[in-house]
Amino acid sequence: MPNWERMWRGSGVVATVLLIIAYVFYGREPKLGAPDAKLVSFFDGDRTRILIATVFFCLAFLALLWFGAALSSVLA
Repeated sequence: MPNWERMWRGSGVVATVLLIIAYVFYGREPKLGAPDAKLVSFFDGDRTRILIATVFFCLAFLALLWFGAALSSVLA
């Protein structure tokens, strides 16, 4: 039987690791005022990489919510 309290507390670490992975996958987007060709190249050419990073960002957000629920249950 899993120890749920331990898993809840560990979700903060999981959220941090997932955010770092998502940041690495996403890469650097073009700066403000970049030429149109560079913008199209980034968003169209790297579509798969951006979608993968989005999945990792969403999983990190869910882990962060789980960690927040663990904190609120401990503090209550």
